[in-house]
Formats: sequence, structure tokens, C-alpha cells
Amino acid sequence: MRGIFSITQPEGLPRNTDLMLQMLDGTTPSYMFEKRYVHKRGGAMWVRISVTLLRGSKQRPLHMIALVQDITGRKQAEESLREPSVRVLQLQDEERWAAGARAA
Repeated sequence: MRGIFSITQPEGLPRNTDLMLQMLDGTTPSYMFEKRYVHKRGGAMWVRISVTLLRGSKQRPLHMIALVQDITGRKQAEESLREPSVRVLQLQDEERWAAGARAA
């Protein structure tokens, strides 16, 4: 597990640790969330990680199974869609401000 923590961006570590501890103590049988990894080339990579804990006799943890899906492209697409929306809101605010100034 040391390897996973070494490639997780710092902002994702507390949540990752909390979810793993909840799974180990039996609070939840699995978890899924999105976080950023440090890519081997140095950049950031968005992933969706799903983790399930397999337990053996007497409910002792045996194995963790993790599925990691690269969602970097989806995150980039979401951001590109969000940028025009933010600009439209800015323009609407500017227009309301200008209309208010003209009325005064």
C-alpha cells in the first residue's frame, strides 16, 4: 500500500486514509472516489478508484481489490464545458451592473 500513498496527490491522502480505515474497521465493505495521482512523467492524472476488502474466516481482512480507472479526459472535458459557463455568468453580471449604472 505504500506505493499507492506515494503516488496520491497530497490533497487526496486524508480522504483515502479515512475511507480505508472505515473499510478495515467494518464500517463499510468498499469505497469509491475520485482523486489525482502523480503520473510517472510528473504530471497529474485523475482517477476513479473502487476498493473492496475481501475477508476470510473470522472476518479477518485478506485482500484489497482495487480498480483504478483513468478519468483525466473526462475531467478535462468537464472543465472545458465549465469555462464558457463561468464567462457567460460574468458577462451577465457585467450587463446587470451596466444597466444599473445607466438607470442611475
